[in-house]
Amino acid sequence: MKIQDFGVAIAVPVIVALVLSLSLFDRMRGLSIDLLFALRNSAMPSAARSINDKVAVIAIDEATYYADVEPFRGRPRVFWTQPLADVLKSVVTADAAVVGFDLILPTSIRGIAKDSAPENNFIAALLLARKANKIVLGSVSFGERSIVPHQSYQTRVRGKENIRSLNVVLDPDGVIRFVPLQARGEEPESLVSTMSLELAKRYLGVETRVDGQGNLWLGDYRVPASPDPGLTLDDDGRSLVLRNDLLVDLYRGPTSFQTHSLVDLFLCSQREDGAAYFERHFAGKIVLLGLTTDVEDRKLTAVRYGQSREQAVPVEPCAVEPAAPGDEKPRTLIPGVYLHAAAISNLVDRKVLRLMEVREQTMLTGAFAFVVGLTAMKLSSAFAAASFVASALAWVGLAVTLIVAGLVVPLLHPIVASGVTLAALMGYRFAVTDRTERHIRQAFGRVLAPSLVERMVEQNLMPTQGGELREITVWVSDLQNYTTISEILSPPDLVDFLNEVYTVMSDTVEEHEGFVAQFVGDAVVAGFNVPLDDPAHARHGIMAAMACCERVAALNREMDLPEGFDLRIRVGVSTGNLLAGYIGSKRRLSYTIVGDDINLASRLEGVNKIFGSTILVNEETATLCGPSIAFREVDIVRVKGRDAPVRIFEPLGPSDAIDAETAALAERYAEGLAAYRDRRFEAAAAIFQSLAEHDPVAASFAPRARDYAKAPPPDDWDGVLNLLSK
Repeated sequence: MKIQDFGVAIAVPVIVALVLSLSLFDRMRGLSIDLLFALRNSAMPSAARSINDKVAVIAIDEATYYADVEPFRGRPRVFWTQPLADVLKSVVTADAAVVGFDLILPTSIRGIAKDSAPENNFIAALLLARKANKIVLGSVSFGERSIVPHQSYQTRVRGKENIRSLNVVLDPDGVIRFVPLQARGEEPESLVSTMSLELAKRYLGVETRVDGQGNLWLGDYRVPASPDPGLTLDDDGRSLVLRNDLLVDLYRGPTSFQTHSLVDLFLCSQREDGAAYFERHFAGKIVLLGLTTDVEDRKLTAVRYGQSREQAVPVEPCAVEPAAPGDEKPRTLIPGVYLHAAAISNLVDRKVLRLMEVREQTMLTGAFAFVVGLTAMKLSSAFAAASFVASALAWVGLAVTLIVAGLVVPLLHPIVASGVTLAALMGYRFAVTDRTERHIRQAFGRVLAPSLVERMVEQNLMPTQGGELREITVWVSDLQNYTTISEILSPPDLVDFLNEVYTVMSDTVEEHEGFVAQFVGDAVVAGFNVPLDDPAHARHGIMAAMACCERVAALNREMDLPEGFDLRIRVGVSTGNLLAGYIGSKRRLSYTIVGDDINLASRLEGVNKIFGSTILVNEETATLCGPSIAFREVDIVRVKGRDAPVRIFEPLGPSDAIDAETAALAERYAEGLAAYRDRRFEAAAAIFQSLAEHDPVAASFAPRARDYAKAPPPDDWDGVLNLLSK
């Protein structure tokens, strides 16, 4: 990957992560929390407790409203002070830890009703609860306005000492996920616990404090709340942002808490055995009294996707036989009293969920998107998309596991960021990076071996039009007796024949890191060290030539050829500086190689006919191969069209594969060649003749040596064989 591409792969996920961290996307954070609750409650039901044994709810429910007993029958709630008094007194007497009212009674019937006894009884019950330090009444604020209990009730509980806020935090999407833990007091820079925190404090018997970092401590437990930008405290001249918003883990909503109907408890308080029931169900517990009717005080909360049926928790009744549970579906809205019940339970159990900080979230989102972005830059579109899907599923599984452990991570941010990053980088690849790659594949896909094309793509190597001059090993092959077979076969059969031969040769050349530059009739032109650098190009060229000869010869057994026809090729090899690139007319170009060494290779291919050899190479090729391939020098020739003589060699095979017989034959041939060049023609002829039966090259040399023995060449003879034809 180029530095530019790597920079883009870093920049895109970073930018996307920073954008997603803006408050504009707070709704996504909230949706992530809701989905995590739903996934956890579905995949790991044991992680979402079914019933909490420390908190009990007294419900003003439909059964209470429609009860056919006094004082509920046909009377508004303001007249229910008598049952409230009896139930509160029974709960306090049963030694409940603390009672909180998620119900505000802003009016009183004193002075209205003829009988003030119920009101007096309720006031007496409040006084009893206050003396036991077991009562907290609720209030709600709306900006500068507040709804508070009636003054007579405030007086009996000592006013603000036992009145706490029931306010909740409404997120931008209208969902309640947080409750504040503290609110402003009347004194400057003073803080007062809200209902949830106050009840937890009294249950645990501890105090709260705020440290220098704005963290709230409940006794020795640091509450992992989220910072509330709207609540600050002056701390020695600096503004301290308090961590004040508690993310409420609602478990499974209403089904997580035992709920008792107010009418049932009122009737129970009138029975002789009622005290035992109250002690059994409320002793040592936090008790919340609130509305659970179908229409009042319903909240849209984080368990909107993951709660269960509201009637799933069986509760032992005391005096009223409960209605048979129906097949009620999960509700999107839940009674607000359960929101406070869950917050209290979180605090008391010291299992408050920690929400990942915005900075941590941004870093995680960027890292996740960066990993997916790298796959987008390195893999194909299909594999990158598959990698994205797999990563997203893995992340969902990890996020669910982490919320079970108490950490809430941004479920959607990494997935959305990686999706956007994937799309952006795939677009970048198509428009920028892959443009060159597509050009390379289009230009060389049918010319070079796939492995070479891939290497060119990796190196971003795109030869320029007009070509480049470089050292290239080139060879030209020719089919023996092609003229004869072209006369025997019909044109369609001849084409099929050539295609099969060409396929074998092309595959072989590509296996040795070369490429086929041209097909000309029955001739094949192959080049090595182009378009990619190949330090071993000479050796690869020779190995490819020998392999082609063997494989084409093997086609004799596979193809339906005329009887007696021997399918073989001859190859001439040369190494030199050639031009490689796009060559052709203004309207049509092809990638090929040109230069004098192609002509030399073609001449050497023809020289094979004279010597009876299969492969002949020039001296530079043999030298570049080094000791890895064994050669024997054949002769020095002057081919047609070239004034300079060429020393030619025949490859015998890889050095480590030469047998003793072949080595001995080559050594004997070298002795004959040395005798020939020393003008000892009779000795040379004798040596060549002794080898002629097994060596076509020696057999072709013997007559020439005998002729010179009879008629020696002039004194200035240089030993070069002049060839006047191709």
